[in-house]
Amino acid sequence: MEEIRTYTPEDKEYIVNALTDEGLTEDEMTFETDETYLSDVGFFSYREGEYPQMTHFYVDKDKRGFDNAQKLIRQFWKLMIEKGVLFYIMEIPKSKPYIARFAKYLKGNEYYKKDGNRYYYIPIGGRL
Repeated sequence: MEEIRTYTPEDKEYIVNALTDEGLTEDEMTFETDETYLSDVGFFSYREGEYPQMTHFYVDKDKRGFDNAQKLIRQFWKLMIEKGVLFYIMEIPKSKPYIARFAKYLKGNEYYKKDGNRYYYIPIGGRL
């Protein structure tokens, strides 16, 4: 599995373009203040806290598919396991309700709703 690398300012244009293409505004983009990692298939960001919260998860459009999404989520899980994390939080924006299927596939359970957004807690690797 290819390794991930941390965000650098040279990655900003790529990430802004990717997230803009997905319909996010710059106000909704938190990758510069969150922990952001890139791989050969996309990137993810998460916010540190009592329970880490995944804020961005993006597979490059030309690489989209189950295998690459699974590869990227496993890279995230590996990082969380190294930090001793048992589960994380995933926000499902009201504008992208279809992402809830992905959260459920990952054995996530909805636990909170606010302003139309839903929040799932997801065990690392499908286990608590």
